[in-house]
Amino acid sequence: KPQYLLYSEDFNSKYKGGGMVDPVVKLFNSKVIPSLLYGIEIWGWGDKILDLLEIIQNSFMRQILALPKGSPVALMRTELGIPSVKARANVRVLKYWKETSGIAQDSLGHQSFRSLLQHDKTYKEYIGSILSKYRIPSDILRNRISSKDLKQQILSMDGLLDNNAIACSKIAPIFKHLKRDHVKSSYLMTLTTIPLRLAFTSLRFQAMPSEVRAGRFANVPPSLRLCACGSGEIDDLFHYVLRCPFHNNPRDKFISSLLSVCEGFSDLDKVTFLLQDVDPFVSNRTALFALAARKIRELCLVF
Repeated sequence: KPQYLLYSEDFNSKYKGGGMVDPVVKLFNSKVIPSLLYGIEIWGWGDKILDLLEIIQNSFMRQILALPKGSPVALMRTELGIPSVKARANVRVLKYWKETSGIAQDSLGHQSFRSLLQHDKTYKEYIGSILSKYRIPSDILRNRISSKDLKQQILSMDGLLDNNAIACSKIAPIFKHLKRDHVKSSYLMTLTTIPLRLAFTSLRFQAMPSEVRAGRFANVPPSLRLCACGSGEIDDLFHYVLRCPFHNNPRDKFISSLLSVCEGFSDLDKVTFLLQDVDPFVSNRTALFALAARKIRELCLVF
């Protein structure tokens, strides 16, 4: 029995994640995140606390994209256009520090702020680490940086940090060729049929059922993660999309005409063309292929 079948997960419990990505993400941002970060300016600085909150958002992203555990969070945030919880929290902490420092010294707010500094020396250290991480001038009070510009700087740097992580990703190395901007991918709205959208996502994240994915969990050496088709090729994304004989019929039906305009292109350029989500027609045809190919792989369970 092919190893990838052990990790097919029944197409992630039959299309979990829901069909309306945009409203679900807006609901998460407007209801869940404010609840998680309520009062974080006072109690929530420090990576240990924020790491725990980050887990909640990571779980939400995996559910909405129907991806397996271990999917790179930087890729998921970029796909959905969502900043990290740490960045959101740090925006609030810095804005509180900036605004409270500037109010009258005899006010209750300023006295509370001074008490905070006196009783927790790590607070000032954490402020310094935020300024350094997001390349914000330490004299922001004198420079009169607006709260809007402060937020923009933090979120921009957060996106840049995600891009750096994407560039080093070993799980989905092609993603860096597909997307760099930190906005919601258009196919999440245009591919309204849930199975098509999820199948397309699985290709972009290289999470489709394959021997490469199964071998990652089973500690099989990369050179031995061969496709069960008998071709002797490693069952990677390029083989899966372009050459695997298991997928000849859906390949001919859905994407052969698209690949004909890519004659002379490298495997990387061909797959990038299919998955980069620039043309809705190309994305739709590729999604149809992805869904049919997944079903063919899962049918192998019968044998």
